[in-house]
Amino acid sequence: MTASLTPTRPLARRLPLLLAIASLAAGGLGAWWAYGLALSALQRSADDSLSLKQFALATAIERYRYLPRMVALDERVRAHLRGAGTPGAAAGAGAVETRAMAANRYLEQVNQTAGADALYLMDSRGLTIAASNWREPVSFVGRNYGFRPYFANAMAVGVAQYYAVGVTTGRPGFFLASRVDAGEGAYGVAVAKVDMSPLETAWMNADENTGVADRHGVIFLSAVPRWRYRPLAPLADAIRARLRAERTYDAADLGGEPLFDRSPFGTAGSDFSQVARVDGETYLFRFVRTPGEPWWVFTAMALAPVIRQAMLGGLLALSASAFLSVFLVFVGQRRQLVRTRLDAASQLEARVAERTEALAQANAALALEVDERRRAEQARRLAQDELVQAAKLAALGRMSAAIVHEVSQPLAAMENTLATAGLLLDRGDPGGARQGVSRARDLIGRMQRTVRHLKSFSRKESGQQAPVDVARCVDAALELLAHRVALAGVALGRRIDPTPARVMASATRLEQVFVNLIGNSLDALSGTAPDARRIDIELEVIADTITVRIRDSGPGVAEIDRGRVAEPFFTTKPSGEGLGLGLAISSAIVEDLGGRLVLIEPVAGRGCAFEVRLPVFVPSPRERTV
Repeated sequence: MTASLTPTRPLARRLPLLLAIASLAAGGLGAWWAYGLALSALQRSADDSLSLKQFALATAIERYRYLPRMVALDERVRAHLRGAGTPGAAAGAGAVETRAMAANRYLEQVNQTAGADALYLMDSRGLTIAASNWREPVSFVGRNYGFRPYFANAMAVGVAQYYAVGVTTGRPGFFLASRVDAGEGAYGVAVAKVDMSPLETAWMNADENTGVADRHGVIFLSAVPRWRYRPLAPLADAIRARLRAERTYDAADLGGEPLFDRSPFGTAGSDFSQVARVDGETYLFRFVRTPGEPWWVFTAMALAPVIRQAMLGGLLALSASAFLSVFLVFVGQRRQLVRTRLDAASQLEARVAERTEALAQANAALALEVDERRRAEQARRLAQDELVQAAKLAALGRMSAAIVHEVSQPLAAMENTLATAGLLLDRGDPGGARQGVSRARDLIGRMQRTVRHLKSFSRKESGQQAPVDVARCVDAALELLAHRVALAGVALGRRIDPTPARVMASATRLEQVFVNLIGNSLDALSGTAPDARRIDIELEVIADTITVRIRDSGPGVAEIDRGRVAEPFFTTKPSGEGLGLGLAISSAIVEDLGGRLVLIEPVAGRGCAFEVRLPVFVPSPRERTV
């Protein structure tokens, strides 16, 4: 039975990309929607502000609209206007002066109550014949303003109004004019000049980008000083010439950079909006036409908050869409993972069903293999023990001459001693006989120690371990080999660290290691000069390691043989003098004890040294208290 995982669909592979595109689109729509809402709110706020500005502008004008008409009805003004039209020869100079003074005082008194900037009277030629500021240095009396459009329009239709910069005072104002009919062909114009600067100051204090532009698009009132007398769009040469002729803005510079690249009034109705970047900042300009005047009241609202709100809305929409996309991807991947796991589970069940029978068959073979390996391991251990015992017996064989010497000498000496003791007894010397018997007992003790070492060295190990003094094991090995050392004439150096050096081991197995290593050194020295034969044995304890170093002055180990010295059955001795198991068995014993047997300084002609490195035995707290 076979099963296959469900393949990934192309749509599923493209789903993250599609969701990313959808998230970006949602972010764009969110930004567009937030921008539209914020722009609509900004436009409503601008409309509310413009309504207030229109009302304030109309109020500022309407409160003075009656003033010229009222002045035109006063008899003192009319009488002065009629007298001004009579030749000076026909009238007395005193009477003319009296009428002029009366008119000036009347205009001054009325204007003190009304609060206009100025109130004055012009004759039919545009010459000012009376004014409320007749006492001031910049009095209008005697000045001709017939070039002003408000004079011609008032003379033609009866009333007129006009905004301009005063050519006498240099102060801008709104001029309200009304024609005066004094009878007998005497005509003139009464004018009230209204100061609009308080309104402009109020807009500045409110920190609003508000202003008023004339029909040509020149801003004459503005809460932003740098926008005052600045055109909304480039002015035509004819319009510039006309404004210069009428001296509308007199000394004001109309050459400033326009706010817009082109006129916004081409298709405008009573209100419209325009977005423009002015002085490094983007504004929404909202324009409303004032009723009765060809003026445009506008306010400029910075678009930065709208853009920030649009960005925030786009970010929120993008975040929400991204979160939803991640959720959908997670759900999709989870469903795919569940589907994959179900398919994998089905496939696994099929494989388990297929393998169960194979495992059942393999278990029997495995059990047989385990039994076989266990028997092989037991055979290996038995073989190793036999090899160890064989090595011991081989060592005993090599020491046979020394054993015979160690036993035969005490026996011969004991025979002579006992014979001497018998003679001393026959002579009646029991004291001398007693001394002879005592020497015989010493010789018997010497033989007993030798036999005890041989029995201990030759018997098989029980496998039990105990804390063993390494220095004693070295001494026991030297005692076994003492006759060989003396017979070979080897100088023996022994340096033992006084620090207690115990290791968890079997004393006999550890003695066998040292017997093998010292015996190999003795074999290596057999071909050297008698006066150059030396073996140095050093024992030192460093930290948690016991190191026994056995160095000889023999020919050393050839470089080609260094890596094989511990191999079983490898030997450099002549055929029949060794099996090549000594170092292999010694290395195995040391490794079983948790240590290492290391060949050092294997330089041919300069001797050879082996190090036995064993872990120091550390008694447990319970063993310390025993």
